Amino acid sequence: MSAPLEAELEKTHADAADEYARTFLERAGKVGDVARQLAFAGIAIVWLFKSDAVSGIAVPWLLGIALVLFGSCLFLDLLQAITLAIQSELWHQMWTRNTVSGRHLELARFYLTRRPFRLLLMVELVLLGVAYGFVVAFFFSTLHLI
Repeated sequence: MSAPLEAELEKTHADAADEYARTFLERAGKVGDVARQLAFAGIAIVWLFKSDAVSGIAVPWLLGIALVLFGSCLFLDLLQAITLAIQSELWHQMWTRNTVSGRHLELARFYLTRRPFRLLLMVELVLLGVAYGFVVAFFFSTLHLI
């Protein structure tokens, strides 16, 4: 393979990695934003349906479990931001080091660095779904449908 063709191929790989990174971060960010808003909305639902008892605020047990799960979702959202910041810095350092040395950085490394972020996002979405399941169960039990 000729040198100009190899240089063009490396540029194509770099462009593909850059485009993938932008697309991944944009879409994952939108999903994270929606999940965060749904968690805050869930906390608001719990607050609306709490009962003010003489001894303090009483939250029905189904909503109490949901509240803990909504709080866990927000904590995972914070962990995602921290993880993404660390991963982005590591990726930048790897890319800079390999670009300066003239080596091609494999795209597979980029995929591997996103795994913790993806895992946290998936766990957050599952917890959010379970939390809303408890909210729905509360409504059904309140309406005596269960």
